[in-house]
Amino acid sequence: MSPDIRLQRWFDVPPDVVFDAYTDPDAQRALRSAGLDWVVESKCDLRVGGEWIIRFGPASAPYVERNVFHAVDRPHRLVYASTSEGPDGSRIESLMEISLEWLDGRTLLTLTLQGLPSGDVELRFTQGWNEFLDGFVARIQARSAT
Repeated sequence: MSPDIRLQRWFDVPPDVVFDAYTDPDAQRALRSAGLDWVVESKCDLRVGGEWIIRFGPASAPYVERNVFHAVDRPHRLVYASTSEGPDGSRIESLMEISLEWLDGRTLLTLTLQGLPSGDVELRFTQGWNEFLDGFVARIQARSAT
């Protein structure tokens, strides 16, 4: 098992804006399909014990994320168990925590991912989440500029 993956990003908007955008199914669809010919479906039951199911990837072979919320503290924190299933039948379980802090007029998002196998899986998830967060920051900045 690998050490935790910990990534951070700054936003020039309050935590509630970032929290709502992160959990919004429409935002998930836009972020995960940006520039790709992918199908993206997202359904989110935002409550402790609720499920968040996201299907994304090529229509012929999508990935499926099944998430169950352990903590929902809007707009400060989300914790959820995640099971990622690949089109090849692979299955990866992890625990995700998203925390949002309001510091000096900006929001710091910290993403912590626990439980991944080390090696290639850890590298793929780190790269994927870095790309996702970069796109997420760009989307929030574009929204706040209008």
